[in-house]
Amino acid sequence: MSRLPLVPIEGSPFQQAFENTPKLRSAFLLMDEALKEILDPVLMERIRLRSAANNHCEY
Repeated sequence: MSRLPLVPIEGSPFQQAFENTPKLRSAFLLMDEALKEILDPVLMERIRLRSAANNHCEY
């Protein structure tokens, strides 16, 4: 269960929670786009999976 209220937009619960803080959401999206340009897609997915596992999150 999320600690932040989820904003009813299309997307994952993670994206819905980020909608509560537009500045943070914007910064995160910029970082994500920059990482996509410099990291291999397979490595990016492994990072996401490891982060989810470390946080006991169902990816």
